[in-house]
Amino acid sequence: MDNNMPKLQPQYALMDWSSLIPDLLVEIATRLPDVEDFMAFRGVCAWWRTAVTKDKFGPSWPRVPLLMLVEKEEEGSMEREFYSLSKSKVCMRSSLPLAKGKRCFEVRFGWLMSLADYDEVTLWNPLSGLQFGLPDFQGFPDYRDCDPLIFITKAVLSENPSKVSDFTLVAICRSVFLVFWRPGNRNWTLIKTKRDSAFLDVNYFKGKFHAINTCGNIWVWDGNTPLAHIVLSINFYLLPRYSKLYLVESSSKYSSETGEAELLLILRLENMYEDGDDSSDEEADQVYKTKYFYTRHFKVYQLDTARNDWAEIPHLGGDALFVGYNATIAVPGSEPKTRNGIKPNCIYFSDDRWLTFQEMGGGGRDMGIYNMEDGNVERLDGLDVGIDVQDKSVLSFISPPLWIPPNT
Repeated sequence: MDNNMPKLQPQYALMDWSSLIPDLLVEIATRLPDVEDFMAFRGVCAWWRTAVTKDKFGPSWPRVPLLMLVEKEEEGSMEREFYSLSKSKVCMRSSLPLAKGKRCFEVRFGWLMSLADYDEVTLWNPLSGLQFGLPDFQGFPDYRDCDPLIFITKAVLSENPSKVSDFTLVAICRSVFLVFWRPGNRNWTLIKTKRDSAFLDVNYFKGKFHAINTCGNIWVWDGNTPLAHIVLSINFYLLPRYSKLYLVESSSKYSSETGEAELLLILRLENMYEDGDDSSDEEADQVYKTKYFYTRHFKVYQLDTARNDWAEIPHLGGDALFVGYNATIAVPGSEPKTRNGIKPNCIYFSDDRWLTFQEMGGGGRDMGIYNMEDGNVERLDGLDVGIDVQDKSVLSFISPPLWIPPNT
């Protein structure tokens, strides 16, 4: 062989990634492990977004909620960051114009309800982009007497609007009355209940809505009628001063001998801390103190239908609960795909004491993980939270961080 002959060099063609065939893109997307990677994949270019539709992949993702952080201070910024429990860091950024300057609530299945002014109320999904314009609340006499940003305190859906057209949205208004809306309705409908105490939470359980108030009454209705009735009344007049109540449907893993899901009541106990020398009024000879609240303990109860009472349970059977400005959810720990970043027998909580946000310099300080086994509270890795927090990504006067389960 002639050593002087030139060596042949392999020829490589530059791949145009935007021209990959749809079937190949779909095959790649179905192998992605979580919603964060999936959304990043779709963000490569418009062709990939067209080929890889969002509705195909939700069921395969781990059921680990993301924490949507607060809006950025930059003028005109529509971007929101999402914190991942599995990665312990911000994993995704997305432009969300519908969240700009608005109070947001997660209302089940990853859908958000947002409101800002008297006529800006929207139901939408931050991952899929689907949305519904909702009626305003101006027909209620209480509305004009209240800051529109705090008129709604909690809301929940009956079904996933991404999958069905027949669903109901229920909201707690001014903490004292309930309303519902269904697609095609031009207005909200008032649900008939007594206004003798504040409603603390509402959720959907076994085909019916359940709401609990500070008197311990559980109001129940089916969502098709404005008539609600009390199915359980337990005296909560000795409820600790700094506390909140949540309702949640358990997973079926541990809850009963029949294997059916049960209704759980979560009691969140908080301490109040005062910063003693922020400022003073010399004429009144008074020192103004800033009050901070932080979660110290949780208790969980299961509804005992035989005794018509709540029975405290010591653990969650390996599951995890998520509470805050979201529809309270239980993530089943029995399935391997839910273990991605979730600690068993723990309650993940975000800051939802909205009455103190102005005084405390914004909501978002009281977030963490409560361990049911040892009673300890852990902070979220990679996030600066706590009483002295200065991290602008977690503090907001309008809409603090909230949990969003990955559904489209």
